[in-house]
Amino acid sequence: MKRFHIKYNANENIDFIDEMLRYSNANDNVGIGYPRYDTVKEFINEIESYDSTLEDSIGIIYYEDIPIGIVGILYEEGSESGYFVGPIVIKEYFNEENVKNIIKLILERKNCNIKILRAAPLNSNKILRNAYEDNEWIYDGDHRVMVCYLDNKEREVKYNIKMMENEELTYNESIFNILNSTFNWNGSKEEYDDFLREDYFTSCVLDRDKKVMGLVVWSLREDEKYCVLEYLVVDENCRNKGIGKALVNYVINDAMKNNRTSVELCTQINNKAAELYRKIGFKDTLVMNLYKRFNN
Repeated sequence: MKRFHIKYNANENIDFIDEMLRYSNANDNVGIGYPRYDTVKEFINEIESYDSTLEDSIGIIYYEDIPIGIVGILYEEGSESGYFVGPIVIKEYFNEENVKNIIKLILERKNCNIKILRAAPLNSNKILRNAYEDNEWIYDGDHRVMVCYLDNKEREVKYNIKMMENEELTYNESIFNILNSTFNWNGSKEEYDDFLREDYFTSCVLDRDKKVMGLVVWSLREDEKYCVLEYLVVDENCRNKGIGKALVNYVINDAMKNNRTSVELCTQINNKAAELYRKIGFKDTLVMNLYKRFNN
């Protein structure tokens, strides 16, 4: 273990990080589900959404003087939760013992006040999944990633959908209530704070009393070819009325207007909404396992 060490010199190793991201995407047995980006430029965009930098978030793993992989933690200063990145390690050093020790190494080295760490290895990456479990991470379910490739044909939107302005979102009681009941926030305003990220857009279907019947949240980041559907929520009393389909079609239309080529989403493996997404044109691309770790 003494021969492994981590340096936070990512800015000097941009090409290597780019190579490792592509390696992860091309080899499911070593791959991670999140963060999963085709290029380091897209990865940097994701890191910046945490108000952080590549240098602060990602470390280069060395075996003696040889760079063999990348590892890191994505979190926003002041937040109680964050995401563990990888580790992504080249084939020659990718075994359970090495990966387990690298995870321990960064947890000892990285000093951040995070109560909950999450990780998302691909289901096919057995070595990484076993290493998390050996380090006392808790299995937290399976998620699927789905993609809809766009054809520039405008989708039908049967409901009147309102784009919400920032001032309308700040602790909007109707929006908070539907999210709180759907995601079991137990009244936590911290979860709602994350929902108010600057790079998120929100639109709603409202009833006559301006109560939210359904809402959709999506992100459009600069220099990316795709749109991400972040949340889709329909009030339980308003389901099976086409509201969910209308909201997803609204996002698809907006993505096309902004010259995106696809819409991506991540959902629980047993989420009934997956059937709706398939009918609209989404296809499964990968399955990842979620893990979490509570830090004292």
